[in-house]
Amino acid sequence: MDHTREDMPMHKIFSKFHIKIILLCGLIAGLVIICISVGLYLKPKSIIKNSNTCRIKEIRYKNNSFRGEDIEICSQQIISVLSQYKCKPSFQKMRPYSSNDIVVSIDTRDMANGKLWNILLGDINLCYEYADSYICNIIDADKLLEEIEKIIANNLPVPQN
Repeated sequence: MDHTREDMPMHKIFSKFHIKIILLCGLIAGLVIICISVGLYLKPKSIIKNSNTCRIKEIRYKNNSFRGEDIEICSQQIISVLSQYKCKPSFQKMRPYSSNDIVVSIDTRDMANGKLWNILLGDINLCYEYADSYICNIIDADKLLEEIEKIIANNLPVPQN
């Protein structure tokens, strides 16, 4: 009696060796997908994703708060500068900080998706979305702080100490 391949049980078509090879390939493919996912997550991203839809709600500079008409003059300049800088996601969660650690704090809203972001510069250099507890570390934060301070000094009524 002749048996065709379709009539044979699976264990006779595939040897244990073949099954091990198939499982190993599946495992390797899974690991590659995980590595690519982690790599894409940790890839630096722009602080401001879309400068056309981003609005600044408030700027706090050395314990002075500016909002509304006060920041209309320099808002687009600051957004333009922020959009040139990147941040790198971290697995750290947001934790309490002292206001003495912050020189500039900028609250933004992306009008396209409603997301609120806080950008902190000083001894702490990070940004985070209000709805998420994970932070992003700002790359070249000292340089960014310097540029933001120049814009603030030239456009906002900052009291001299």
